[in-house]
Amino acid sequence: MNNGQGNGSTPANPFTQKPEYQYQEAGLTKRVALPLSNMTLRQHFAMAAMQGILSNQLVIDQHDSNAIAWVAEHATSQADALLSELSK
Repeated sequence: MNNGQGNGSTPANPFTQKPEYQYQEAGLTKRVALPLSNMTLRQHFAMAAMQGILSNQLVIDQHDSNAIAWVAEHATSQADALLSELSK
């Protein structure tokens, strides 16, 4: 089901205008520009997958370099699988 959501290089949080926060101070309206995220949809999905993987205490207990590489590799492959499925 391709609903036009784009691919992995699509911004995860696209903005039509620069976001800002407004507040009142001493009777004046102040505006503060909010930071924009350059995170892609693929990076966002990989981050969510990594959080899920790391929520397993057994994975956390294995904190050697092989386990760290395994987590990154599998989080990225899960993100790619989701993007592939969403593009159908």
